Amino acid sequence: MRQRCAKPAWKLHKDSLVLFNEQSFDQCAEQFRILRARLYRLREKKPFRTLLVTSAQAGEGKSFVSLNLARAIVHQHERHALLIDADLRAPKLHVSLGAPSSPGLSDYLRGDADEFSIIQSGTGENLFFIPAGRPVSNPTELLGSTRTKSLFERLNTLFDWVIVDTSPVLPVSDAAVLAPTCDGVILVVGAGRTSSDLARTACQELRESRLLGVVLNGVEDDALGSPYAYYGRSEHVRG
Repeated sequence: MRQRCAKPAWKLHKDSLVLFNEQSFDQCAEQFRILRARLYRLREKKPFRTLLVTSAQAGEGKSFVSLNLARAIVHQHERHALLIDADLRAPKLHVSLGAPSSPGLSDYLRGDADEFSIIQSGTGENLFFIPAGRPVSNPTELLGSTRTKSLFERLNTLFDWVIVDTSPVLPVSDAAVLAPTCDGVILVVGAGRTSSDLARTACQELRESRLLGVVLNGVEDDALGSPYAYYGRSEHVRG
């Protein structure tokens, strides 16, 4: 796999990363480990590989959660994770990784690139990345295409986990269109940013999907001893 992928030199943005250092304790890193463990427990009950990460609104930290969850996974022995930036309207993950933004998902969906030319392997970790690609005028139609479904089915056979970061639920329909293509969904809610009514509305928009839980992001807690007090809790959502 790694031999066939693009190998750009990533320049990771430190403000977007949690330090997963086994030699020291970091509260934020520990919260991502807890989230990882809970997902593994859910996977024991019903197997899944492709996980969609979205939010109710913009600015709630879904890309931060997607990136650091993927990094928490690959810090396990011989685990391979693919991170996909499917937010074709406002992609950010390539900035966090310091990675090229194209060719990417949109280029593949338009038939301008093959699957291996859009997959990047830029670090010594077992983390792989598909950027959003070049801007498009019809993201919803592309994400809902049969080409998207066939790509995700193929990627499911190549990686232990596929983490898909997509647009917020409420402003546009991209997440709702893409969710059936994925095995499960996590909703990121910004602490102090999103009302309970908006969160419930977002959950309703995803009711046809397998909504695994909610991550409360941006929790201010002095006891955490870290400026990155992002992950607060993950819980089952019952409709």
